Amino acid sequence: GASNQSKVVVDLKFPMRVLIIGVIFVVVLSPVFRNVPSVAAVAWVGIYLSVVGIALGTWKGWFYGEIWEFRRYIIAAIFIPFMTLVFFGFLSFGVIALMIILVFVFHYYKPRHLAIILMVAIAYIGISIFINYARERGEIRDAVWGGLEFTERIKTLYPVFTNFEFFDPSNPQHVKAIDQRLNQNILVGIAHERLQLGVVQYASGQTLWEGVIAIIPRIMWPDKPVVAGSTDVVSRFTGIYFVHGTSVGIGSVMEFYINFGIYGNILGFMALGLVLRIFDTFAAYNLYNGDWLKFLYWYLPGLGLLESGGSFVGVTSTVAASFVLVLLLNKFVWPMWYREAEAKT
Repeated sequence: GASNQSKVVVDLKFPMRVLIIGVIFVVVLSPVFRNVPSVAAVAWVGIYLSVVGIALGTWKGWFYGEIWEFRRYIIAAIFIPFMTLVFFGFLSFGVIALMIILVFVFHYYKPRHLAIILMVAIAYIGISIFINYARERGEIRDAVWGGLEFTERIKTLYPVFTNFEFFDPSNPQHVKAIDQRLNQNILVGIAHERLQLGVVQYASGQTLWEGVIAIIPRIMWPDKPVVAGSTDVVSRFTGIYFVHGTSVGIGSVMEFYINFGIYGNILGFMALGLVLRIFDTFAAYNLYNGDWLKFLYWYLPGLGLLESGGSFVGVTSTVAASFVLVLLLNKFVWPMWYREAEAKT
């Protein structure tokens, strides 16, 4: 009932418990269920529970005056990119998670001028780390995707730090590394040109409708024609074909444009911003009112709306899977904690 829920809401161990569940998803559940239809999607979004747990942990540490705990959670956040690199071979996943946490923290961190200075410093350090990582990326991914032991994977990271170079905009190699990473504009431009020349026709809402269909679990519709990933769509509208297995996100800018042109961009981002604002408002309301459980209900699915670098299919399937995960936690995990809290009172 409501009394049980209130006890869990004020449970100061809640952030750590959410973080632990997220780590379990990272280490065990996501790898085990990665090939199981529908379950894989839920297991993947479960990884983001670690992000929510850390964010809540910083909030708890800051507002309860537990500065050392606040700092411990910040240190944990800084290690996320390292973990995603060692486990999955991708730095970007961890950087996105870290940025989500830092934006969350900087929203309430004071003094504001120090927050701004820290953001600028973090941005510069982050760019510097990237150009060093880009230099060694091939060997790192060969080690991770080749299934080498973790000690061997970590060894491939040594050159990133032993030969570390700070970003220098006058260095052609540094600029080239960033330019290669920010190559989405080239694909968007090619798609625009082909549409204007009539080489391909506008999708007229097809990919957006596929995003709606993607909400239906594959376990209920085994032959569902929609799959995550947008390489085929990118190739269709750019005429560029990529090596099998290469992940090429279409991005919201291109996807809205290939459907309805410039009006698709304007209306699409207005709608996306409105929905994101709704999720953000409800999450913030529950956070400030101390209802961490309901905060999780809105914040975790809301994170799925931030995947603007992928396809609309990826966004809707992630949000849907997040809601499913929250319902499962509410059904099986939180009640166990309620009983535990009652037994101690």
